[in-house]
Amino acid sequence: MKKKTAKIAQPLKPKPHFSVFRYSNLIFIILIILAGIVSYSNSFTVPFQFDDYVNFVNQQSNHDLSHFGNLTTWIHATNRPLSNFSLALNYHFNGFETNNYHVINLLFHVLTGLVLFLLIFQLTNFFMKDDKTSRSWFAFLVSLVFVLHPIQTQAVTYIVQRMSVMAALFYLLSIYLYGEGRIKHIDMGISKKTCLLYALSFISFILALESKENAATLPVVLLLYEICFIRDKQNKPFLKYIISFGAILVLIGTAIVISGHIPKQTDLITRGQYFLTQIRVIVQYLKLLVLPIGLNIDHDVKLSSSFFALPVIISTIILLVLLDMSYHLYKKHRIISFAILWFFITLAVESSIIPISDVMVEHRLYLPLVGFAIALVYAAKYILGKNHQSYYQYGILLIVILYGGLTIHRNHIWQSEEGLWTDTISKSPNKARPHRMLADVYLKQERFSDARQEYKKAIQIEPKNPEFYVNYGYSLEKSGDLSSAKKAYLQSLAILPNQSMVYVNLGNIAQQQYEFVQAASFYKKALQLKPDFQEASLGLAAAFDKMGDHQAAQALYGNSNSASYDASLRLGMSLLEQGNYPNAISSLEKAIQLEPTKAEAYYQLGRVYLSKHQMSKAADYWKKALSFDHDYYMAYNDLGTAAYMSQLFKLSIDYWEKSLKINANQASIYAMIGSSYYQMGDKQKLIEYYKKAADLGYAPAKEALKKQFMED
Repeated sequence: MKKKTAKIAQPLKPKPHFSVFRYSNLIFIILIILAGIVSYSNSFTVPFQFDDYVNFVNQQSNHDLSHFGNLTTWIHATNRPLSNFSLALNYHFNGFETNNYHVINLLFHVLTGLVLFLLIFQLTNFFMKDDKTSRSWFAFLVSLVFVLHPIQTQAVTYIVQRMSVMAALFYLLSIYLYGEGRIKHIDMGISKKTCLLYALSFISFILALESKENAATLPVVLLLYEICFIRDKQNKPFLKYIISFGAILVLIGTAIVISGHIPKQTDLITRGQYFLTQIRVIVQYLKLLVLPIGLNIDHDVKLSSSFFALPVIISTIILLVLLDMSYHLYKKHRIISFAILWFFITLAVESSIIPISDVMVEHRLYLPLVGFAIALVYAAKYILGKNHQSYYQYGILLIVILYGGLTIHRNHIWQSEEGLWTDTISKSPNKARPHRMLADVYLKQERFSDARQEYKKAIQIEPKNPEFYVNYGYSLEKSGDLSSAKKAYLQSLAILPNQSMVYVNLGNIAQQQYEFVQAASFYKKALQLKPDFQEASLGLAAAFDKMGDHQAAQALYGNSNSASYDASLRLGMSLLEQGNYPNAISSLEKAIQLEPTKAEAYYQLGRVYLSKHQMSKAADYWKKALSFDHDYYMAYNDLGTAAYMSQLFKLSIDYWEKSLKINANQASIYAMIGSSYYQMGDKQKLIEYYKKAADLGYAPAKEALKKQFMED
């Protein structure tokens, strides 16, 4: 009699990955795409914001595709070359038009959601005994939570944070490919297909690293994947593989620690302070994931310096409870253990002992949110779906519809810089930077009074920040309060003395106050601090010009003339003042060659030809200036003057009226219009426009109004 052999339980094995693309799953995939498009449909008109300027707009190297033809660019992964390359491609085709940047950001986000769908569908084979449709629903709902959660807006709508999205896309793809490779390896042994999947997984890992540094945690997540899900044909984990893999990771980590090569982004925060602060921050992150209310581009988080502070103790307990849950749920609910540990591991680079100046930012949750999404959907299925699967499905669908609405609302706040920073101030009123950022916005809008108020608030919060005084001074200078501006600049220098740009600002103020000797002194100080500072050199040349030392001025202009639009322009203006018209024309034409779309060189050429009494040629250059800058009112002024000199009084009035529409505070232009009307025999209009000029303080108009012929 044959001895019965006990049947060995076979582990659940995923079908080949192409089975994912069944008809029903294609519907889910289409719905994920549509959900992403609808929820981010109002993000396409969002302008560049905040660090977009620092990391991209003002980074010339990131606009130049040839920069990425250099191998060394790609070797330094900490510079995020792949993400920056994608931005450079955007710039190459779209310049600074933001619409297409947002389209690409959304494309990457939706692709990440689709790869997550594949990965979760793969994982469901390990922990769900349901039919394929139920497993597809689970993967679909996890992906929807990921795509629609409003906290993702800071990674998707914030153009430069494409880095987080791209890193996550390749990170998830690497895990999915690794899983497919392991499954085939166990089932079929080493084959060409297995090797190809492993190779593609590795390539995807490299692409993730080239996008953002937090991808460095991927090997740890692969080890977690191995521990939680991969089993042999006897349904046992590959202990030798796990131990070997784990030992290698421990050795690498130990080597980094011993070598002292643990990175840090700032020296202003110690590793201990950062770690203690992150204990509190991670709990705040969890609160935002559960209840995404109060989303904020610039959270106000105070540093923690003691473990025994009550908020640190409470936060530590919460995190330990989560880790304890992960341990105790491992046998029965392994996917929850995986989800919890995923959250902590994927946050590890930015929320551990690597100090970063911004201790809490929401785009860091882009990849960790995968763990939250898995846990949320699984908990809903476990609690609501025991008797009826549809209960949990409807429950999660209601949640994601709410998420989609909140995402649309959050994107609306991102629609303008003013709106974003006004919202931020309402949530972080005692943090200086939001006030400074809103002030910068007001400054660009020439709302100088509003800008000064916000700079004052920033200074009240951080009175030792020299940059705030500089910006405050600039707002005062632009509004015409030169004495107060000078005082603010000097206060900044008292805090941080070696600021060459501040000395240039002081030189510019001195010039406006006709204190040319003092201006020269400030420019010379700036050049002592920064000898190649062209703006200081040009300012000093202008001061020499005003003092009558044209030779010294032109020598300074000439030093940088070969490569600088500003130097060529100012040299031309200096030569014009001296009456050296041929050289003035040569220099101004050179400026136009360097910057053919800038209006001022054309305008100054018009002045040269006016001085040469070539009125028609002068008018042609002024019109050319206006073709590049429709608001260049001085060109209208000179066109009006040329028309007046040619006794074309009606035409002169037309030009001057256009100038006043741009700048209504030109008293002398009102007087000139009055004079044109007088030449046309309209004394009533003469009086009307002279009164306007007099109201603006124009002394000649006031005097003229007192004369007898005006009273008639």
